[in-house]
Amino acid sequence: DVARGLAAIHKQGAVHLDIKPSNIIVTHAEGMAKILDLGIARKVGNWNRRGQPLSATDGETREFCGTLGFMSPEQVKCLPLTFTSDFYSLGVTLYDLATGRLPHSITAMRNMLVETMEVEVPDVRELRSELGEKTARIIARCTRIHPADRFSSAAELLDAIVEAKTSLKLEGGPGRLAAAARRQAQGPLVVSADDDPDVSLFIKDSLESVGYQVLTCEDGFTALGAIREQRPALAVLDIDMPGMSGI
Repeated sequence: DVARGLAAIHKQGAVHLDIKPSNIIVTHAEGMAKILDLGIARKVGNWNRRGQPLSATDGETREFCGTLGFMSPEQVKCLPLTFTSDFYSLGVTLYDLATGRLPHSITAMRNMLVETMEVEVPDVRELRSELGEKTARIIARCTRIHPADRFSSAAELLDAIVEAKTSLKLEGGPGRLAAAARRQAQGPLVVSADDDPDVSLFIKDSLESVGYQVLTCEDGFTALGAIREQRPALAVLDIDMPGMSGI
């Protein structure tokens, strides 16, 4: 359903730029997944009727827009965008659904940005060995660092998904998938924000030693964004920071 939704968006010459779990809902009546929030969607310069970009320089942007952890490498770098940017975000969404975690480290925003730009997403079967090979290949191809290595169109992605459905090995349906994801997930997430690196390190080491994940932010603006997107169990915020305080 999401691939079909992206096909419709792309045929209008637009790229969504913010595909993530919270922007996808499933209707109760139809059981259909629908894409929400085109607030940061952008038009690309040239496209054909299949929703394929006609050049690699379409979708010019110099804005840092999207959700950290789900943004494509070209979004992180503020480079020209094509429709394949949405495929990257969808691949990360599928990885998150299957494993209960993001593919790149969330222990520091800077590390996440660097990993997104330079490190390929690991094989999802390292955490979910029961996933079918075709499903794993879809996630891997969606999340390639270089746009040219991803699916070339939503139609091609949809064909791969339809083929993979016939060999999907997840007996028990969504309930089992969600339970397995919870088992794979690490401890509760804590967002920590402090401009003193020694204090940040102390908080991180102390909480990780008792089983928490810690996402370290350098200022209040970054922390606020992390709290909105990650919904942590706890936020530890300095009340006196440059720019925006913990208050």
